[in-house]
Amino acid sequence: QNDKHFNELAEVMGHIIAPRVLAPGDTLGVWGIEVAYEQAFVHINGSNAAMAAAVEDGSPDPFMLLPAIRFRKGLPLSLELGATFTAIKTSEMYTLGVDLRFAPIEGYYAAPDFAIRAAGTRRIGSRDLDLTTVSLDFTIGKRFALGGVVTLAPYGGYQVLLIIASSKVIDPTPTDGALVKNIGLRP
Repeated sequence: QNDKHFNELAEVMGHIIAPRVLAPGDTLGVWGIEVAYEQAFVHINGSNAAMAAAVEDGSPDPFMLLPAIRFRKGLPLSLELGATFTAIKTSEMYTLGVDLRFAPIEGYYAAPDFAIRAAGTRRIGSRDLDLTTVSLDFTIGKRFALGGVVTLAPYGGYQVLLIIASSKVIDPTPTDGALVKNIGLRP
């Protein structure tokens, strides 16, 4: 029963910290640099009974705010390196993320831009839950100039996500004799 609840928690938290697909299919180019502030609202999935009951009780809030600072740097050969720092509001948890994008098709006149990105995020700020995500996503899109002043860049993406989670056993009575004997210490 506890494994089931832990797996549900890990899945929900993994989707919360997963990297977002927030860039069109082309890269910034060799000289391009981007520093951006991003903000996401994530809905906590209430499909299972435990999460639904927690949301109904008012804790946690069914929506989480995730402000982030994102850095992207264009590299030669249609590559791009990125890093993200995200805060999970109303908590003391943060995530650090890195990614590498490759755009084998970009900038051709009629063809849409296509990029592949490998990304990873790691949650920090909690000693009880060790959570890492690894993802691979595919983006396709095309930029269109409108009147020489505005650029429209519709895009879509698909992401495969792997959530790696573990937790340490939390002992509410660390001075209990059984625990002390198991680790070889004397009371």
